[in-house]
Amino acid sequence: MIDIEILRNDPERVKESEKNRFTVGGVENVDEVLRLDNEYRELNRELEQAKGNRNTLSKQFGRMRKAGEDITELAATLKDLKVRIPELEERVVEVLKERDHKFNQIGNLLDETVPIAEDEEEIHTISENLTEDITEGVKEGLTHVDLLYRIGGVDYDRGVKVMGNRGYYLKGIASRLNQAIISYSLDFLREREFTQIEVPMLMKREAMQKCAQLDDFHEQLYKVVEKDDDPEDKLKYLIATSEQPLIAMHMDEMMIPTDLPKLYAGYSSCFRKEAGSQGRDQAGIFRIHIFQKVEQIVYCLPEESPEYFNKLITNAEDFFKSLGLPYRVVAIPSGALNNAAAIKYDLEAFFMGSGQYRELVSCSNCTDYQSRNLMIRMPRDTETRKVPYVHLLNSTLCATSRALCCILERYQTEEGVVVPEVLRPYMGGMEMMPFVIDHNYESVGERLNKKKRSKK
Repeated sequence: MIDIEILRNDPERVKESEKNRFTVGGVENVDEVLRLDNEYRELNRELEQAKGNRNTLSKQFGRMRKAGEDITELAATLKDLKVRIPELEERVVEVLKERDHKFNQIGNLLDETVPIAEDEEEIHTISENLTEDITEGVKEGLTHVDLLYRIGGVDYDRGVKVMGNRGYYLKGIASRLNQAIISYSLDFLREREFTQIEVPMLMKREAMQKCAQLDDFHEQLYKVVEKDDDPEDKLKYLIATSEQPLIAMHMDEMMIPTDLPKLYAGYSSCFRKEAGSQGRDQAGIFRIHIFQKVEQIVYCLPEESPEYFNKLITNAEDFFKSLGLPYRVVAIPSGALNNAAAIKYDLEAFFMGSGQYRELVSCSNCTDYQSRNLMIRMPRDTETRKVPYVHLLNSTLCATSRALCCILERYQTEEGVVVPEVLRPYMGGMEMMPFVIDHNYESVGERLNKKKRSKK
């Protein structure tokens, strides 16, 4: 959430940000939050005044009764207060709950450099790695779907048979390549003074609610139950990214400025429903339900977050440059940002087999939006008397299955796939992954259709 004092003191700034995010009903929601906030503050003042009156009158009641004075009128007033105070307390809770629900729907304040546009139709390129020596050679070729199959590295059919949609078995040389990418990714960040962390892959609902947007619960997250009749608040969620447990790691903690920054390299399996992706990337392992990812997380002082945003995306660029992969970095426009991000860059690699750019990295500066929900703060400023919150940033370094797909398409030859030089030490010095199957992949359905056509 944003700082509510900004909303109270400069509501037009918040409205402009929501307008530029193209949030449906965003400006109206800001007005409604302001109305509810005013109602809450007025009710709270009335409640505190009623409690003060009760305390004062209770003391007066005791003195008057002890002195034998008439307490009839005072007793009636105290009786009214006894009824009124619980009513006010209940109403304060109700209004606060409604205000906070709507308040949490307001997105982070946009960074001034974010391109203002409703969608990603126009490309806002920040940098690119498309030199001639990288892009020459393979102009047209196989996609990773066939390349994985040809090197004997995947079993799609049995994966679907066992798991269902988007299931697969990664095997042999492809499994070794995946492990090599993981090991190289973690070593890469360790050299840059990131602390490697393997995270819990289940999160309690209350922790996940502070990390994920509400629509993520339906679009991305898998629920896990211990008992079929467990209530909603007992559910746990499989993580969609190690970002979630890593930013929740320090929730409800006070951080000393001298202990910052904290640089974490998170490694985990990730689980996503891909509920909004029906029909997209059905074949292969680019868009799947379970994958491994190495994530960069930074906790830092507010004034340092722009610097670390640049460092995170630079790390990602250096990583993919070292793999020899062509890419561009693009600024995500205002209308395509998630609520937490003040600014976001994507690194999109060029897939030579399919001839298109595909997202490999998302890098976001979430400023203090997430840390306010998670109550990750620093000691109160002695001059301003305000409680500062740490800034949180996240960036993919490598979603290994996507990187693997791009490597296969980039380094394919007529004989097989060349192993990128930086990965060879992690694969026992192997330089080439040869083709062991001489034809491209056909699904079970495609083979059945061929048999039916041949019988006609």
